[in-house]
Amino acid sequence: MLMYYESSYQLHPDAILVLDLDERIAYVNASASRIMQLIQDQLIGKSIANFVNPYSFQIFDRHFQMARSGKTSKFHWKLDVALDDMDFEPRNFEVTLVPGMMNNNISSITCFLSIDATSAGPATFKSAESDEISYSFIENCSDPILLLSLDASIVLVNRAFSNLLGWSSKKLLHLHILQCTTIPSYLSRQVEEYVHNIVNRYNEGKLSPSQSFGTFNHIETIRVIDQGIEYHILLSITPIYRNGQICNWAIHLKYVTDPKTIGRQHHLNKIERSVHQEMNKLVHLNTVSQLAASISHEVRNPLTVTRGFIQLMREPDIDFGRRSEFIKLCLSELDRAESIITDYLTFAKPVIDEAECLEVGKELDYIAKVMQPYCTLHDVEYHNILPAEIMKFYGNLKKFHQALINLIKNGIEAMKDGGVMRIEAALENEESILIRISDTGEGMDTAALESLGKPFFTTKDAGTGLGTMVSFGIIHAMKGSIEVDSEPGTGTSFSIRLPAWRET
Repeated sequence: MLMYYESSYQLHPDAILVLDLDERIAYVNASASRIMQLIQDQLIGKSIANFVNPYSFQIFDRHFQMARSGKTSKFHWKLDVALDDMDFEPRNFEVTLVPGMMNNNISSITCFLSIDATSAGPATFKSAESDEISYSFIENCSDPILLLSLDASIVLVNRAFSNLLGWSSKKLLHLHILQCTTIPSYLSRQVEEYVHNIVNRYNEGKLSPSQSFGTFNHIETIRVIDQGIEYHILLSITPIYRNGQICNWAIHLKYVTDPKTIGRQHHLNKIERSVHQEMNKLVHLNTVSQLAASISHEVRNPLTVTRGFIQLMREPDIDFGRRSEFIKLCLSELDRAESIITDYLTFAKPVIDEAECLEVGKELDYIAKVMQPYCTLHDVEYHNILPAEIMKFYGNLKKFHQALINLIKNGIEAMKDGGVMRIEAALENEESILIRISDTGEGMDTAALESLGKPFFTTKDAGTGLGTMVSFGIIHAMKGSIEVDSEPGTGTSFSIRLPAWRET
């Protein structure tokens, strides 16, 4: 049989495909292979449904079923190949499907495709264009819609229905409606009753088109969603006509929520907002309590030491030398307590005092010298990339060093097996200086990025996260901004922008 096809059709100018009764390609000639832009080996044994979009296949399948019943079918068809890796321009064809007989039984369907010579005429594809508009409406409709063939097999599933069932449209196509196990239980009884009383009776000639949907036009049911809210659903069964004959059945679901449900939903929304506000307050109170506990713990140590030395100085036999030493230690511990309090105040409202004009290159060179030993200890390469031009900004020297050293130190510690620390600076424009700090460490996921800079958040095994928070506060206090880019396994990059200082 294959030799017959090759000798008869291989050199034919029209595209010719021979399909088995399951719509799988048994033979394809050279013209059809060129049109489909696929070699013959890629087509043989595959279903037409594998190559065309659902809308094109629905039209083809309807006429194929007619050919299977023994009728030659001729129609206009817009072939639209649906393969992601192909740039295929849809083309209009005149298609003829001819039943192939063997031993008085239909054994195959021969498909002839020829370029439609009348495709330039505006009225030629009026029906096809109308079908395309209908398909677009169904696909983009917010209500779930399912299109069935005359025997109740699924031929079209719109996006809303696919979302309702939780299955992709490709998994649902060609299934008989009663074989679709994902039909919700609250609809299965109605659908089964519809198939028995409408589809089967119509196909047996026991139901006229005017009687075809009768009392099944709207069937009210209830769907209970996860939150326990009830939604009323209207299920519509509608016949689709072509040339006065029913060609498809449409199942249409429409949600109709009653005023009582709307009121209940509104009440639940108010409760949800109230709970959310209370949770935010609890989070803020928890943050305040943790900060208070941390401050108390940090300040208590120098105060305890100071109190001890003051008690020692009350002893009458203490000599002047030891007394002077104790006073010096007391003042040192009080200075440390003051420094701790100052750092914590930076969280709430960073203040840049003693500001001066700083040269970026000079300060980054200083930071490089400070951090180089720490890099060597962690097997990290340190690269300082600076332009030749002089860049200046207005800020506090010590706080600028503190902010950058904190970020650089965190990056070095994130490279547990060594890596590269890169510091780059450039004049982004006349008004902005860009400093980028990047590492090749562990990186962070989206959740960690969202929490970065918040109190007590850290990705390190030992740490409080307060250093990063201080750095962010210092940059913002100097009227700058900071952006963070990171991906797990690829490292982290901090982009700091500071206002450029220009001499007037």
